Amino acid sequence: QILLHRMTGQTDIALGLLVSGRAAPVPQDVVGFLVNTVVLRQPVDPAAAFATHLAVTRDRLAEAIADQDSPFEAVVASLGADRRADRNPIFDVLVTWQDDMPAMPAMGGLQVVPVDTVLPFAKFDLSFHIQREGAAIRAVRRNHRPGADRPAGGAGPGPAVIGAGRGPAAADRQ
Repeated sequence: QILLHRMTGQTDIALGLLVSGRAAPVPQDVVGFLVNTVVLRQPVDPAAAFATHLAVTRDRLAEAIADQDSPFEAVVASLGADRRADRNPIFDVLVTWQDDMPAMPAMGGLQVVPVDTVLPFAKFDLSFHIQREGAAIRAVRRNHRPGADRPAGGAGPGPAVIGAGRGPAAADRQ
């Protein structure tokens, strides 16, 4: 939010976050993308210290995660937000966090491997995908505008890698 404030001058910034911590138990035989979208909305005080904003963000995030069982569609309906096919009704920026990829399960002698998938479109005006890879943290920015995605420091197609580092000090810089 601080980065977006500095880029836009806006002080009211809503971010969409994907969460997967389910309060209710999910049967083991259920397969699917079991996540919900929560919205983290808070004002940015340009005069406040970064540590102050971080503390407020931590508290707001805890509140949002506590309310994650409210389906996103129900939140949209309760707000009376306009639904349009070309944009999200509540937020324009999505932030995702992915811990290390878990070990692939053994499946009766079959080899299971993750496959990177690059979608030919973005679902949000701007998204930040942050992933832990061992001791490294990798962040990728995707823009909705055609031609806006590019590798960091270069021209051409693809997402912009905005940061990668190793260890706790690197994570603090990200």
